[in-house]
Formats: sequence, C-alpha cells, structure tokens
Amino acid sequence: MADRASPLARGTTAALILLCVLAAMAFFVPVPREMNCLHVSMDIAAGRVRYERYLLLVKVSDTVDESGLYALYCELFPDRPQPVWRLVKTQSRGFAGVHALRLYRGSVMAANSLIGCFRETPFSEDAKREVVRTFLSLLHAEQSSYRAKEYAWDVCALAGQRTVSGGEVQVSDLPPPPE
Repeated sequence: MADRASPLARGTTAALILLCVLAAMAFFVPVPREMNCLHVSMDIAAGRVRYERYLLLVKVSDTVDESGLYALYCELFPDRPQPVWRLVKTQSRGFAGVHALRLYRGSVMAANSLIGCFRETPFSEDAKREVVRTFLSLLHAEQSSYRAKEYAWDVCALAGQRTVSGGEVQVSDLPPPPE
C-alpha cells in the first residue's frame, strides 16, 4: 500500500506553490507607480507647491506649501490668481515601472534658486517683480519648465556676478527671457 501524504502536508504544499506563483507574478505584472506615492505639483500662477500622498490609490493627505516664491509673489503683487496646478514629479518606493516625463520637472528647484539669489544679492523691488513675472509667465506660455529654468539660471548667474562686483540689480540689468 502506497503512503499517502497527510492533508496537512498537501495543504502546506499547495500554499507554498501559490506563494511561489504570486511572487513570480510580481516580477511580470506591472504595478502602477501611483499606488503608493507622493505627487508634487506647482501652482504656475503664483508659485505655491502642493504635496499629495497616496496609499493604495487613495489620497491620504493634501498639503499646500506657501513657498518662498509665493511669499514674494504676495509681497510684490496685490492680486491672488486662481491656482493652476501642474505635476512636477511623482515619487514612489519599491515599484518598477516607466516614470512618465514630467514637463514641469525642476520648476520647484528653479523657483527656490531664484529665492536664494534674492537673499544673497540685492535686487530692486522692480527687478524682483520683473523676475517673478517673467518666470511664472514662461511656465504658463511654454507649458513646460524648460525656458523658465533657463531664465532662472541666467538670473542666478547675474546675481553671482553682481555679488562679486557689488551693487543692486536693476530691471535694466536683467537677462532677456530665453528664445
């Protein structure tokens, strides 16, 4: 008479096979990056930054940071435009997949660089107003951050030169927007 495996052994074997199949599927079945992630968006009308956290595709928090650019915008301009949010980046841990190209990637970093330039180098109020207006209008007009970032780097380069030579940056000193 042949020995038959006990029901417990058969159940354990079936569970191990199922576990192996599920583990193998994890390598071949794409999991959406947005399942557990952080979306970072920028308000291209006034410079605020929004952080949205998702857990299992459900939004668990939504925080709006009134960034340095937004604080400067409020100081220089009396109007408060309606927000125009654009996705800057998506961060997620542990999931493979294609990271979509974000057209506004780097815009938050460029805005923070401008604020740093304003802290380190004296700019006239009119020059600050013109830089902020040009930066935000480039984000709007181009529907990407490429030219706005290029303009921010040009302004920061000017600020670096002016820090060495001294004096306040005026509107006439500002670089033209990139073509």
